[in-house]
Amino acid sequence: MAIIDANIAFDEQERADMAELVDINTQLKVLEAKKKTISEKVKSAMVNKKIDKVKLELESNKINYVVLGQGDKIVKQTPSSGDVITTNDTVYLITNDSNITVPSVVGLSSKVAKSILNNLGIKVKLDGVGYVSTQSVAESTQISDGMEIILTLNPRFSTEGENG
Repeated sequence: MAIIDANIAFDEQERADMAELVDINTQLKVLEAKKKTISEKVKSAMVNKKIDKVKLELESNKINYVVLGQGDKIVKQTPSSGDVITTNDTVYLITNDSNITVPSVVGLSSKVAKSILNNLGIKVKLDGVGYVSTQSVAESTQISDGMEIILTLNPRFSTEGENG
């Protein structure tokens, strides 16, 4: 009788283990599907497309975007085509407007800020590590040839003033 009880207990444990594995496999498939969906959203280049068409595409995929300039065509984008983004990221679109001004990059990571400003033809110097807390050229300043901007960086979360 003890052998039969042991086999029944083993079968029940085996079933529970199998159910857990199936659940884990299902969760992994869902995560992979989400990852693939996010990756596919940035694989198409937006450069040389009309701004209205790109805006509709981004909005339908629930991707945040910022348009720099008043032009009707995209000439550069950040992140680049093929880069993987998450649903929290923002795509920056630079148009064929000849009068684009310096955007505010305060709060952005140094990588994203530098990429945007470089795409606008602005040389960037970084002071510190982390996220932009100040920029040496004011927002809305007309961009000129050879323009350079210094970005002061700080960690996103400051521990100043905390005890301990």
